[in-house]
Amino acid sequence: MHRFTRASLFFLVLALGCASAYEKAKKVDTVEAYEEFIKENPASTDVGAAHRRVAELKLAEAKKVGTLDAYDKFIAEFPRGKSYEEAMELRKPMVVAAAEKADSTEAWEQVIKEYGTIDGRLRARAIRESAAAREGAVLLLGEVKTEQVNFEGDPKGALDGWRVSAPVTNKGSQSAENVQITLHFQNDAGVDVDSRRWPLVASHLPQMLPMAKGFDVPVAPGETRTFAYKANDLKPGWKTVTLEIDSVKWAVPAAPPAESGAAPAGTVPADAKSAGGGAAPTGASAPVKRGPGVLAAPKPASGGK
Repeated sequence: MHRFTRASLFFLVLALGCASAYEKAKKVDTVEAYEEFIKENPASTDVGAAHRRVAELKLAEAKKVGTLDAYDKFIAEFPRGKSYEEAMELRKPMVVAAAEKADSTEAWEQVIKEYGTIDGRLRARAIRESAAAREGAVLLLGEVKTEQVNFEGDPKGALDGWRVSAPVTNKGSQSAENVQITLHFQNDAGVDVDSRRWPLVASHLPQMLPMAKGFDVPVAPGETRTFAYKANDLKPGWKTVTLEIDSVKWAVPAAPPAESGAAPAGTVPADAKSAGGGAAPTGASAPVKRGPGVLAAPKPASGGK
C-alpha cells in the first residue's frame, strides 16, 4: 500500500508538472512555446492539444501571406485535421483560378484530384471543363452590363425594368445552335436573391414568346453575339448579376462524301467518348469552356447596378 501511494504520488507530481508546463505554453501562445512543450513532455495528455494549436497558429501565418504556395506548405506539414480542412477550403478559389488561367485538361484534372472527393459540384464542373479543353469547344463571356430601361421599350416611358447584356464569343470550330444562360442576381454577400434562365440562341423562346428575326441562327465560329435579358419583376435586394452558361448544343457539321466501308452519316464511332471522358459526339450538348474570370468560382463574369 505504501509503495502504491508513493508511485501514485510520483505520477501525480509528474502530471501536475506537465500541466503547469502546458499552462505556461498557453500563456506565451507561440509556435515555439508549444513545440518546446511537446519536445520536453512527449507523454503529456496535452500534447494533442498543443499540436492542434501549433497548426492553428501556422495556418494564421499562412492566411497573412495569403498565397497558394503558403497554403501548400502548410498542408504538406499538416495533412489532416480541422486546420487542414480549413486550409484546403481557403486555397480552393486559387486552385480554380489557376485552372481557369491555364485553360488545359491537365489543370482541371488536378482540380479533380485535389477536390473531387470533397466538393461534388466543383468535381462536376472540373469534369466539364476538362472535357471542353479536350474538345476545343469554347464560348467566352465578356463584360456583363446592367442598365435600367423601360420594360416595354418606350424611350420616353418610366424606367421600370432592368436589362442585362454581355458579349459571347464562339472560339470553337463548330457553330453553336442552342446556348442557355443562367442569370444569378446576387446581394452584397454573393448570395442569389433571384435567378433566371434565358437563351443566347435557340429555335424558340420560353413560353413561346415572340423572338426577333435571326435569333435562331447558330453562332458561327469566331462570331461575337450579344446576350440580352430584360425583366421588370426581379426580387429586391440584388446588387450584381453573374452569368453562367448552362448548356450548349453544337451544330452538326456537313458530312463528307461516304467512302466504301465508311460508317453511315450521323452514326457515332464505337470508341467515341462522352463529355468527361473525351470528346462529346458531334451535335450533342457538349461542355462549355469558361473564359478567364468567367462563370467560375470564386468570381464569375458579373456586373453591378
